[in-house]
Amino acid sequence: MAGAGLTGLLARGGSGKADVGGQRAGRGRTPWRIGGAIFAATLWIGGCSQGPGPSTELADERPDRVFLASLQEVTDLYIDPVELGTLALSGLNGLRKVDPGFQAVREGESVRILGPRGEVAEFPAPASRNAAGWATVMTRAIAAGRAELPKLSEADSEAVYDAVLAALVGGLDRFSRYAGSDIAREQRASRDGFGGIGVTISVENDTVRIVSVIPESPAAMAGVQVDDRILTIDGNGTAGLDQQKVVQLLRGRVDSTVRVLVARPDILDLLEIPITRQRIVVPTIRVEHLGPIAHVRILSFNQQTGRRLVESLEQLLADRSGQLRGIILDLRNNPGGLLDQAVRVADAFLGEGPIISTRGRHPASNQSFEAGARDLMRGMPIAVLINGGSASAAEIVAAALQDRGRAVVVGSASFGKGTVQTVMRLPNDGELTLTWARLLSPGGYSLHEHGVIPTVCTNGLGDDIASLRLSLQRETRAMAPGGTGAVPRSQLDDDGWRNLRAACTGQSREQDVDVKLAERLLLDGGLFQRALRLSQAAVATSRGGPSVAERRRSAELRQ
Repeated sequence: MAGAGLTGLLARGGSGKADVGGQRAGRGRTPWRIGGAIFAATLWIGGCSQGPGPSTELADERPDRVFLASLQEVTDLYIDPVELGTLALSGLNGLRKVDPGFQAVREGESVRILGPRGEVAEFPAPASRNAAGWATVMTRAIAAGRAELPKLSEADSEAVYDAVLAALVGGLDRFSRYAGSDIAREQRASRDGFGGIGVTISVENDTVRIVSVIPESPAAMAGVQVDDRILTIDGNGTAGLDQQKVVQLLRGRVDSTVRVLVARPDILDLLEIPITRQRIVVPTIRVEHLGPIAHVRILSFNQQTGRRLVESLEQLLADRSGQLRGIILDLRNNPGGLLDQAVRVADAFLGEGPIISTRGRHPASNQSFEAGARDLMRGMPIAVLINGGSASAAEIVAAALQDRGRAVVVGSASFGKGTVQTVMRLPNDGELTLTWARLLSPGGYSLHEHGVIPTVCTNGLGDDIASLRLSLQRETRAMAPGGTGAVPRSQLDDDGWRNLRAACTGQSREQDVDVKLAERLLLDGGLFQRALRLSQAAVATSRGGPSVAERRRSAELRQ
């Protein structure tokens, strides 16, 4: 695949990583994600050039390192230019969440720190791009505030970082965010894997119950079953523990052993089960057979999604050779994940050609990714299901297969999260997620705020063949001169996109009609080919060229 220098994360926001086999230019240690995907990397920065100021410090590490790392990365990588002084002041004033009496104001060339009784401290304002200087001002301002304000003095370091860094990035865009060390640890585990046993648990009324067991996981191999109740972990009773604490006890170093004592329904004796922990990456692929149609569900995009999809497709071909007539690729309510995995999933279905491209302010953010002509399904008809919960990495796959004429998209309009985030691991073990690039589909239109519009819009339809034909008739009328889709999507202005999305609004619920109409489409070769032609007509002109909005945005960045 081309563009192997890009690492990124895709996610709708909130939970919501991607590594295409290389490292990003200029900072060979930082990963990223597309909506809900990111590459986790540790970014360690040396201390500031100025002294630490007042002696009151955050306890666990020098805060100037955390603030310097954050400010430098925002300056270097964020998709739009920023003014560091504005960011630093916003971050400091985030401390009002901890102590409402704290206030930071800039007056000319000075930064004043105020408390309930007046001025607490005053510092010279550094130059606009002096990240080290602003990091030092932030550190000294917090130390001065902690010396004077009781609530701020009592706050632990994580509460201070949460308040400052959340406010610092809060004014950038809705997908840039800060995660404290505990949340960041869980995010890294969900996308990269963790040392564990491979179970899902619930904790209710002091009872720890096994909800699910991952096939072929250490727990499954040791004989753990659904509905087992865990009474002790390494001899420690689980009564009174919350779910987070139980998870911490079950996880640990790969190849280490944990012993669980379980009670199993209908068995009188308790069972002590030793389990050797292994690296666990939560499965994201589910396959179901619907007669001659295979229903392939992708729940999210983590480190193993691409590999497991390929394994699933190869198994389908081995088991159902000559029987399969089509694939339903279900991306509904898929919030996103790793960019590289979205590329690998699309590559599994496509012949040689473009998958996605990224555009941003940093030179390394301008990348193109292409398929390597593998198409494991050898041209077999594909219907892609999306809805209003399909975001980022899911939108990359849906747009690539739709624009390339490889699949018909069915459902309702997707979320419209078309940006790439880069994720930095900070010195306090938290993570800073910054928007770094926008996504352009193979058809040349921006996915951000636009999303993917289905060819077969199922809103308000029944699940019979007449409803399918009605949907295609509506799309045909829209593609006629004067219709909503008469202008290729790469050439639509903002009003055109609003009209297009309004014609098939995104639905958050998963409708049975989506699957039913996808099945009917795949089993009727004539209707499928007609739907493919309509899909290609929507992006037929200016393929690969920038949209009206993108041309305007590029001009703004050059100024």
